[in-house]
Amino acid sequence: MRLLIMILGFAVSAAASAADAPRATSFGWMSGCWGYESGGSTYTEHWLPATGNSVLGVSRRVANDFTRDFDYLRIVTSGSNFELIDQSQGGTEHHLGMTQLQGTRAVFESLDDPSVFPYRVTYEFTAPDALTEKLEGTVGGKPASTMVPMKRLSCTAD
Repeated sequence: MRLLIMILGFAVSAAASAADAPRATSFGWMSGCWGYESGGSTYTEHWLPATGNSVLGVSRRVANDFTRDFDYLRIVTSGSNFELIDQSQGGTEHHLGMTQLQGTRAVFESLDDPSVFPYRVTYEFTAPDALTEKLEGTVGGKPASTMVPMKRLSCTAD
């Protein structure tokens, strides 16, 4: 009987923890296809629909019909918070912890190294079809930032 009570206690505790855990569905406003064109380059981000503990994305910049940059992106639950994990060019993962989530605005800051670029990443959705990404940090020891004002695109394959 004591074993049954312990098992039930663990089950109730696990269920309560799962209910209290942050849900990636808070980022549903990011899902879809987004793009931006500037100076002969096209930048796109594609975010899959949010599930319970993750949002998966991929981005790329194309110039002169060649892929110049790409990133694998994930927003995942991390304890009682979220992390944005950026894997640029398929290389080392860069972890950024969420410091702010207000409606359709999320701010993430580096957990690895404050001297990397970007140190801070901000996503903000503006209805009906704008997603702005702001990258901040230092380059060559000097402050730097980049704004990427994206518009919603059709997610069809060409």
